[in-house]
Amino acid sequence: MGGEERRPSRRDCCESGPGSGRRVGIDVSPVDVTTDEGALLLKSFVWADQRERGSICSSGLSQRFAKNLPSSSRGDIAGELPGVLADRRDGSLTVVWQTAVLGYLPEEDREHVYASARRGRSGRAARVDFGG
Repeated sequence: MGGEERRPSRRDCCESGPGSGRRVGIDVSPVDVTTDEGALLLKSFVWADQRERGSICSSGLSQRFAKNLPSSSRGDIAGELPGVLADRRDGSLTVVWQTAVLGYLPEEDREHVYASARRGRSGRAARVDFGG
């Protein structure tokens, strides 16, 4: 494959990632990573042989005092997600990212989460996608 650059591209176009309007974490027992105790607790969840994961965790914790920390909501995802989705901006792309929580929920709660996302997709100029 070949080609030529017909006009110069902006050199700064890839220097930063996409912006985020709002980030919200939902957890029944959220960890406050702004404290030394919370940071230590979070690190304790990484197994000793998972060096890359430990490095990622340490890198994230080094930025824990940044102004762009997500807000957190104490509660379970089935109970809290509908309110979080109802509070989003019109026209925004909403990504619901979960790592493993849905596998631990009773079937009824899991269906409630999926139904909340389906309701979040309809009737508003926004999109809800699941990741994880």
